[in-house]
Amino acid sequence: MKSTPITVEKKLLIELKDGDQAAFRQLYQIYSEKLASKLIYLLKSEDLAQDILQDVFLKIWINREMIDTELSFGAFLYKIASNLSKNVIRKNVYDQLMRHEVG
Repeated sequence: MKSTPITVEKKLLIELKDGDQAAFRQLYQIYSEKLASKLIYLLKSEDLAQDILQDVFLKIWINREMIDTELSFGAFLYKIASNLSKNVIRKNVYDQLMRHEVG
């Protein structure tokens, strides 16, 4: 992944907050590949990783007006991805425990 200058990222975030779909697509292109590889490593499933990746960017689009352009967008993405991943892992563990109890 090529490094994006902070000023370019900040400009894209400001445009995203204004509802600019092209800025959203650019941010997706910048971050999606690296975030996907981290999710695959964490979840050990490419399908789950892709689902979480889509959920992360959907949350970004829905809540775009609340993005703080002064903070690291990458860190914000990774925090959302981490929380969603933990939720999936918890749900899977709970499902396995319930199956074990029923079985």
